[in-house]
Amino acid sequence: MKKVLIDTNVVIDYLCEDEPNYLFAQSVIDEVINGNVQGYITASMATDIFYSLQKKFGKTFDGFNLYYSLKRSK
Repeated sequence: MKKVLIDTNVVIDYLCEDEPNYLFAQSVIDEVINGNVQGYITASMATDIFYSLQKKFGKTFDGFNLYYSLKRSK
């Protein structure tokens, strides 16, 4: 199986559904969810993603529930 390092912006675009890059981000994440590729992010990317999402959504952002919702989507 092919292994890919997913760019921080792809993850953020997917989670925020930001246009115009959302459709591309969705196709990348769908490949991971469907088991066609193994997707990876680094530890520093995870903190960058969390920071960016918290900045965008403010205190209403719940990273813990986001993590579990992503795990369940597999």
